Amino acid sequence: MKSTFQSSPRLREAVSRRSFLAALTGTALSNLPLAAIAAAQKSPNPLRIAALDWGLAATVLSLGIEPVGVPAINFYNRYVVDPVMPVSVVDVGLLFTPNFELLYELAPDLILITPGLMPARASLDRIGPLMVLDIAPRSGDPFKQAKAETLRLARAIDRDATATALLDDTTRVIELGRQKLQHAYDHRPVFLINVIDDRHIRIFGAETLYQDVLQSIGLTNAWQGRSSPLPLGPDALLGVPEARIIVISSVAEQVTGQALIASPFWRALPNVRAGRVHRLEPVLDSGGISSARRFAALLSEALLASEPTHG
Repeated sequence: MKSTFQSSPRLREAVSRRSFLAALTGTALSNLPLAAIAAAQKSPNPLRIAALDWGLAATVLSLGIEPVGVPAINFYNRYVVDPVMPVSVVDVGLLFTPNFELLYELAPDLILITPGLMPARASLDRIGPLMVLDIAPRSGDPFKQAKAETLRLARAIDRDATATALLDDTTRVIELGRQKLQHAYDHRPVFLINVIDDRHIRIFGAETLYQDVLQSIGLTNAWQGRSSPLPLGPDALLGVPEARIIVISSVAEQVTGQALIASPFWRALPNVRAGRVHRLEPVLDSGGISSARRFAALLSEALLASEPTHG
C-alpha cells in the first residue's frame, strides 16, 4: 500500500527531479557532478537535502538551507546546539542506521554522508544521489579540510556567496578572540577534556578541530601529541599543574560524570585547587565550520571570564 506521503504532488515532483539528476549523471555517484546539482537547484522549489550526519546537517543549515531529514535530532540538539535545528526537519532514525523507508518517502534530491556511512551506500544509492563529505578527518588538519569541504558543498548547491560569508565570519570570530586573549589572558596552556564517566576523561590533542582552533586563537595545548585513544584517569592532568582545564560539556558528564567532578581526587588536582577550571557548553568536535566558530567564541569568553569554577 502506498502511503499518503508517497503519493503527494510534492513527492512526485521530488522524484521527478531526482530522475533528472540521475539522467544527468548517468548514475548515483558518491561525488555528484556539480552541474547536475546546480540544475536541480534552479528548480522553483529548493533542493531537498538529507544530511545523515550532525556535522553535515550543521553545515547545510549554516549555508542557509533547511534539510529535509537528519538522524537523531534530539542528540543533535544536545551535542551540536548551534545552528538550531528547525522543528520541521524529519528525524530519519539513528546516526549510522537511518530509516531507509522514511528516507525514500522524503525523496531527497541529494543525500549527504560521511565516509563512515559508506557501508550503507548500496541502499542509499537506490534512494537518491549521494555526495560524500569528510569534514572531520581523523588526521591531518581538520579545520582546513572542513573549510575546503564546506566550499565544495557550497559550489555544488549554488551557495558560494553564503559559504564565503560563513568562513569570513568564522575567521572574524577567531581573530576577535585572539586579540582579546592577547591583551587580557595570562597565556597559560590549557587542557581540553570531556568527562566520560565517574572515573575517566578524554583529552584532546593534535589533529583535532579543537586543537586547530586553539592554535588559531593563539593558545597552547598542555597535552602534547594526539588525543588519547583510550579513556584516561584525571591523574593524566598532573603533568602540567599550572595549566587551565577546559571541560567541554558532554551528555555522559551530565549522566555519570558529576561523580568524578565531585570526587576528592579531582578536587586535589593543583589546577582545580587553584580554580583554573572552565566549563564550556557542548561543542561537537566533528561539527565542521559551525563547531569551530562556536568553540572559538565559547573558549575566549570562558577564559576572559573573571570567575572560573573548581569543578
